[in-house]
Amino acid sequence: MTPLEQRFPGMQYPERIDGIIVLGGSYDSQVRSYLSTIVLGEDTEPMALVAQLAHRYPEAKVVFSGGSETRTLGPSEAAIARQLFMSFGVDPARILIEDRSRNTEENAQFTFREIKPAPNSVWLLVTSAYHMPRAVGTFRKAGFKVIAFPAGWRTHGWRDFYWPEKSVTENLRRVDIATREWLGMTIYKLLGYSDVWFSRTR
Repeated sequence: MTPLEQRFPGMQYPERIDGIIVLGGSYDSQVRSYLSTIVLGEDTEPMALVAQLAHRYPEAKVVFSGGSETRTLGPSEAAIARQLFMSFGVDPARILIEDRSRNTEENAQFTFREIKPAPNSVWLLVTSAYHMPRAVGTFRKAGFKVIAFPAGWRTHGWRDFYWPEKSVTENLRRVDIATREWLGMTIYKLLGYSDVWFSRTR
């Protein structure tokens, strides 16, 4: 998990961007569909960061990309994302929703088709730190010039590489998540969804 999360530095603010792309996966519409308030799930930080990023870059588009792998009982995550962003004070005219994708490769492909970004445009990509290497490689392959803005770290830097958590359950969760990501990066490279196995900063 640590090499995944430490691949890209956090809180790096470029001088200019054309848009902010936030990947889905933060809202549990299956469990929370009966609630009238917005309740974010475990990986909430990417969604929560939209408020400060939209304020910092007032001219940037705010893009949410994420459908659902399963049928939900209530509103889709995309619909909730629009509602949440508007509650942050983001002008609806700035918000673009891509709600068909079911995985990272579709996030990149469908978002590219929706936006049709100019070749010299720059986009801030916001997702969980452990998922960022695979996401960056996939979006760059699709044609985006993205800058990583990781969020929601589950480890505390390189010290966790040698010093596990006290909880066996938490350590097993980290192993499970990390294994899926390393396998995912390998599969994406083999299938041609990414040009690189382990994405670089530039």
